[in-house]
Amino acid sequence: MNCVDIIGSFIYDVQESKVKNNVVKLHHEIVYVTSSPNGFCVLMKNGEVQSWGGMTDQSTAVFAIGRDLKTVSTVEGQFDIREPQTIPLNNVKKVHMHFNCIVFLVQGKVFLSGTLRIGSNEDIAIQYQQPTRIFVEYDDVVDIASTDIGVYALTQNSSLLYFGMEAYESLNVITKVIWEPSEGIKFKKLVSGSLHVLLLSEEGKVYGMGRNDMDQLAIPDVDQILTPTLIPSIKDTTFTDLACGNYFSCALAEDRKSIYLWGANSFGQLGVNSCRSCVVPIQLKLGNWSLNPFANIKRVTCGANHTVLVTSDNQVYTWGSNVSKELSRNLTKEEGDFTHRPGLILQKKRIEDAWAGNTSTIIICNSDSIPEIEEAEEETIDSDWEQHYQEENWEGVPFELVSKDLKIGDHIFHLDPILEPKNLEEEETLLFFK
Repeated sequence: MNCVDIIGSFIYDVQESKVKNNVVKLHHEIVYVTSSPNGFCVLMKNGEVQSWGGMTDQSTAVFAIGRDLKTVSTVEGQFDIREPQTIPLNNVKKVHMHFNCIVFLVQGKVFLSGTLRIGSNEDIAIQYQQPTRIFVEYDDVVDIASTDIGVYALTQNSSLLYFGMEAYESLNVITKVIWEPSEGIKFKKLVSGSLHVLLLSEEGKVYGMGRNDMDQLAIPDVDQILTPTLIPSIKDTTFTDLACGNYFSCALAEDRKSIYLWGANSFGQLGVNSCRSCVVPIQLKLGNWSLNPFANIKRVTCGANHTVLVTSDNQVYTWGSNVSKELSRNLTKEEGDFTHRPGLILQKKRIEDAWAGNTSTIIICNSDSIPEIEEAEEETIDSDWEQHYQEENWEGVPFELVSKDLKIGDHIFHLDPILEPKNLEEEETLLFFK
């Protein structure tokens, strides 16, 4: 049995229907988690999808999750689905939740449930109470994603399909083919932000399309791109995975030792000490903050304004916005509600996996080892922290396997054995965990 621990969001205990340690227990192995500002969706290994969360009005609560209102309760104007509910679809291969809609991929077919709202008045353009098939002429879809105004689907032969509003302020709903295979280019992955899309080719190259007003496509001097376009600044690097926040983007390098980030950086989500957007991708190397020189990057995901990175030894690092406490870290007074510094989530039990939710971080663990993620004391930063850990050359430094506990205040954190440089002082070693 798996459990889901959500940091920075209201989640209800399945048994007692109330907030309890932000833990939801599920009965099957979890393979994927997606969320919106209003709720959560979990895809199980057996192809089952469960969802839960809170909505702002009755119609949204019904149509976004497709539930009988008997499972919904009203709390101060909010409609909250307290217990995980099973979506009436089988053999789901992928699910994507975006604001008030959910998109499902089932054996090559695409289904949509929920509402798509547009414009300043949030007029409803599309509304489905139950999962309803779209792209009905296609049964060979291999990936899906959704933005604020529509749904994208990638077919087996790399055609890119679109269903949604014709433009941001338009109520006209269209279905069209945006891209047909050409010049031997084939795509294998599709991800999306609020108004932009990234695609990964079989050769490991990154293409983008959509809005570029915050440099989320890393292409200078253009506000919008209508078809998939190769991102020129990273065309010589090969990548293996992609992720998008609302207005920023991330790509995982093939060697799984570094990531590249670009776009909006108002909350430090790119990992650089600036609030300005970046049109040139920033490379962050895992070795600059991880003590284990043999660790690789297992997964990187993006929330609305924060980034979550999981290493091959299941350490979880977070940075960016902490407005909803999604980082599970107490930042310095100088940093306030956001930080560009990657920091380790401290836990008493081992974490199996993690994803970034919209304004949350979702932790996956075995139900026999539910992590007790504690609030640490306020973090402190050595004055030379940035320069030391970004410029330090670890080559030739001897390492040893160390197993020990970390005490912060009254709390003791049992850390997994890790490799540490032999010549580091105790204070410098602990700095990695603060």
